[in-house]
Amino acid sequence: MTIFNDVITRAAFRHGLPLIDLRLLCNEDADFANPIEPSVLGGAKIATAIAAVVAEHDFARRCSPFELTNLYRQAAGRSL
Repeated sequence: MTIFNDVITRAAFRHGLPLIDLRLLCNEDADFANPIEPSVLGGAKIATAIAAVVAEHDFARRCSPFELTNLYRQAAGRSL
C-alpha cells in the first residue's frame, strides 16, 4: 500500500495539485475506529481538511508541499 501512496503523493506534488495525505492528517489512535476506518474524530479531521482545501486553495496556481502541510495543520487545529 505504501508504494501506491508514495506514487500518488509524488505525482500530486510534481503537478502542484493539492493532496490530503491521510497518513499525516490522521496521526493519533483516536482518529481510527479500526485499522482501516476513521473514527468520528478522524472523519471530522478529514472533512475539515477537505473543506479547507476547497475554500482556501487557489486552484489556478500550483502549490508546494509546504503550503499543503500548513493547510493540513490549520485544518487539524480547527477540528479538535
